[in-house]
This record gives sequence, C-alpha cells and structure tokens, in this order.
Amino acid sequence: MRRRYTIPIVVAVIIGALASWYASEPRTGSKAQFLDGTPVSIDIAVMDRPLTTITNATAVTSVMEMLRVGRSVTPHECKSRGTMELHFADRQSVSLGFHPGHHFSRYEFAARGGMFAVSRSQFLRALKAAGVDVEKIPTG
Repeated sequence: MRRRYTIPIVVAVIIGALASWYASEPRTGSKAQFLDGTPVSIDIAVMDRPLTTITNATAVTSVMEMLRVGRSVTPHECKSRGTMELHFADRQSVSLGFHPGHHFSRYEFAARGGMFAVSRSQFLRALKAAGVDVEKIPTG
C-alpha cells in the first residue's frame, strides 16, 4: 500500500519545488511593469557624461512606450553604458541603466524590476524621434 502514495507525494514535492523556483526567478519574456506614470523629463547620459534632457511631452511618451514593451531577460553583471533618469511631477525619479544587449538585435535596460530588452531598431528609433543624437549612443 505504501507505493500507491509514493508517486503522488513525489510529484507534489517536485511541483512545489518548481513553483517556488519559478516564483523567485525573473520571468523571462514578461513585460516591464514598473513604469506606471509618465515622467515630465528624461535625462540621458552616456559613459557618465550628460548627453541630453528630453522635456517634450510627445517625445517623453514615445520613449516610455518603447521602454514599456521591453521584455525581461536573464540578469547579468555587465556594466551599463548609459543611463536614463526619469523625473516625475511629484519629484520622484527612476534610474535605468542601458547598454547594447548580448545579442546584436537588442538593447537592454536595468531597473528595480529586473533587466529588460527591446529591439535595437526600436530603441534607437524612439530616442532619435525624441531628438537624441543616436550617434553618441554606444552600439557595442
């Protein structure tokens, strides 16, 4: 009789362990959920040097739309090559580090919600439309 209970118990333990592991790991492919509001400005710096500040509401919205479509990727220890500092009307700010991804087709950005990736063309197109000199954005 003991055998008929062994398999269900083992299966339950395995499912519980997998559920616990899954809950603690970043969900690769999930969206960036931490970008709820719309900032009033975005400061962009490259290699710790200020590049530009975006204040045009349409441009800020365009950059935020690009960031919001980012999908989570596995975190790694690579140093950011640039930063975006998002400034909100309530004087709160959020800092995002960004760099070309490990795949030529994407850029990655890190924030308190994890690490996220967007397509390289989408990243550069949104910044260019916002008036950023994308020639100064690191590509490698």
